[in-house]
Amino acid sequence: MPDLEITLRPLDSFLLLPLLALCGPRLVVAQDAADFQRLGTWIQPIPGSLVLAGSQDPPDCVVDVLLERAGGRTAVIGVLGGGKRKGLGKRLVERGALDVRGIAPLPARGKARDAALLAWLELDGVWLGERASPGDDPTTDALVLEVARRGGVVGAGGAAVEALLASDRAREQPLLPFVVVRAGSGAGDPVPGAVQFAVDEDAALIVHTGRRVCGYGTGGVVASVAGTDSGWRALRQELEVIDVLDPGDRPSYALDLLAWMRAAQDRVGPVFPAAEPVPVEISRGTLVLQGGGGVSDATWEAFVAAAGGKDARFACVPSANDFEPGEDVRSYSAGQLRERGCSHVTVCHAPGAASAHADARLHELLQAADAVWIDGGRTFRFMDHYQGTTVAALLAEVLRRGGVVGGSSAGCQVLGEFLVRGDPRSNRVLVQPGYTRGLGLLPGVVLDAHFLQRERDTEFRELVANHPQLLGIGVDENTALVVEGRVARVLGENRVSFVDLRENRDGEPVRLRSGESYDLKERGVKDAP
Repeated sequence: MPDLEITLRPLDSFLLLPLLALCGPRLVVAQDAADFQRLGTWIQPIPGSLVLAGSQDPPDCVVDVLLERAGGRTAVIGVLGGGKRKGLGKRLVERGALDVRGIAPLPARGKARDAALLAWLELDGVWLGERASPGDDPTTDALVLEVARRGGVVGAGGAAVEALLASDRAREQPLLPFVVVRAGSGAGDPVPGAVQFAVDEDAALIVHTGRRVCGYGTGGVVASVAGTDSGWRALRQELEVIDVLDPGDRPSYALDLLAWMRAAQDRVGPVFPAAEPVPVEISRGTLVLQGGGGVSDATWEAFVAAAGGKDARFACVPSANDFEPGEDVRSYSAGQLRERGCSHVTVCHAPGAASAHADARLHELLQAADAVWIDGGRTFRFMDHYQGTTVAALLAEVLRRGGVVGGSSAGCQVLGEFLVRGDPRSNRVLVQPGYTRGLGLLPGVVLDAHFLQRERDTEFRELVANHPQLLGIGVDENTALVVEGRVARVLGENRVSFVDLRENRDGEPVRLRSGESYDLKERGVKDAP
């Protein structure tokens, strides 16, 4: 990962360089819609928590959330422009906080500045009182954001919210790219390319656990994304607002912020999917689309054969699974291939999109691979790691040089053009705005897995009826579809369903069993030779 680039005042350099070393390098995220194609898909989870209230005097339940997100009664919470004897600081003490401190902007120079910096570094949370205009003290602004980036909570109310976000937007590393919060001032029209939250004076917007959003208080919190004249529909959700946080509870999960950010940025470009159908075929290489459950011996044999045999170079990508920081990264497919005598098997995983884009070693492994298998898990995790990165381009290159790419369950779903089951809250949601773009290795197609076993037929057909330019393919468990050119051959115990509704939206799917083939370009059963 490249080093972080940041401009510091000379006086601040010796103070902040150790701080930046603790933070580590971070992705520079676009602040402009025109930059989205370059950087926007790399939107990543927020490390800490945000409590953004409609006023400086939020309801008690909002104060409880601030305390809970900071770590509870033993947390160290700083109040910028105040202390523990008045305002929100006093309310925190009344609700059991043991260490509430008044925090001031850093002095301009001298030992007092050093001592103030150390005090900031002890904070688990900070509440921004009535702040000066953003940009008056860039170093203090950097420290506020650093509290969140190391897992703490940043809270603000009323005008301080807009000051915080205005300062955030001026930075190269914003916590909330593509987000506008209107705190206590009415909704107004959504800003194109951004998510807008309108927060009433007696409510607060909570962002926690990386991406989870909810509302607390007695007023309203409304999320919206503007539609476009080109055909993108507007999004709007009135969050269920909670007026109490019981001891031991965590804030709820009403909306996924990253999905909404991505949906807002989607609307900067053309409507997706394109209205005109595209030919469904691959020019070179082989795709192996497995529907979850057990992968049959016949499927592994087909995958290994397409790679060139057991001496080929295999790369296994388990990133659709959830790995904790520092946890050993394991791959189901790597174990299966090794058990079958394959000698050159490597597990490839990047902890995030910035790493996936810049990790030269990972790129070398994929450039050398004859075959790549993508393990199951959740489609949103895989796309968070790789969409728009060098890794995504290298997966396509494996096919272009005649190799094989396969995947099971989520690893199958991400290979199509239109992506399903991307809602981070539940895999039961078929379409999640913001997560509708797959890798597109099989163009013009939407893929689903566990198809008939999980009774996904009806809602899948409704999706294809809404986008009849797409060919829908549902792959059953313990079953695979091997694609070469325009021909798709079925392997395994169950069936593959082909849903073509271009001319007849009530048409029945074509269901094929092992040994039968389908012409993807002509959209019909291929006669046996």
